[in-house]
Amino acid sequence: MGESRGICWFMRYNLRKVTVWLKDMY
Repeated sequence: MGESRGICWFMRYNLRKVTVWLKDMY
């Protein structure tokens, strides 16, 4: 269960990073 939680946090962090990257690109 701890692993899935860590992955969820990682995905959430990555999503935010990608969103900022896309905003910077366009």
